[in-house]
Amino acid sequence: MFQEKNNKSPLQIESELRAIEMERKRISMELHDNILGRLLGIRLIGMGLINKNIIDNQNQEKFYDLFDTLKTVEQDVREISHDLYHDYSLKFGIISELKNYINAISNSDIEFSLSVSPKDIEIPGSLSIMIYRVVQESISNVLKHSKATYCLIKLNLTEDTLNLSIKDNGIGFEFSNTHRASIGLKSIKNRVKASNGNLNIESKPHKGTLVHITVPINKR
Repeated sequence: MFQEKNNKSPLQIESELRAIEMERKRISMELHDNILGRLLGIRLIGMGLINKNIIDNQNQEKFYDLFDTLKTVEQDVREISHDLYHDYSLKFGIISELKNYINAISNSDIEFSLSVSPKDIEIPGSLSIMIYRVVQESISNVLKHSKATYCLIKLNLTEDTLNLSIKDNGIGFEFSNTHRASIGLKSIKNRVKASNGNLNIESKPHKGTLVHITVPINKR
């Protein structure tokens, strides 16, 4: 079991959340305007060499395969850039965005389910961003590592506490320095800290993994 706690003032919380989102948007713009443009430029230069018959016929097929790979990388960068920049809490609302995200990955081998209580749940904007990012990172870990067949995301709001849990029935893991130092876990920990919340992760080999987060609403 792993637990993370933090206590900060509301002003510190909001400031850190804004800083995190601003940095994500800066990276997003750098990916889109710089890296994506350079990838496209490389592909267009290569196509120009073929059109000018500078590349012999024997090697043209290899170049076309390379161009296909570049197009795939460009699409990946474009999606990452969009995902980093987009403020999900301001567009359709956190619940709709979570449903859209789960629907987008529904063609995987894992069944994802979302449970929300109350149905008309309303969550502050900065908290919505934290929730979406944590769910996104947790699901990414489930898809990559868990070998699960089912994953349940539960979001519950009481008078003074927000509860979020992501539970899968996968292979689980032993807590080690490798897992504790992972980028994904650090991202989750930092977001929960910035929201003045508590993080609890439970996992055992062949017993699945539970990520549980509580955030005190009355302190915001």
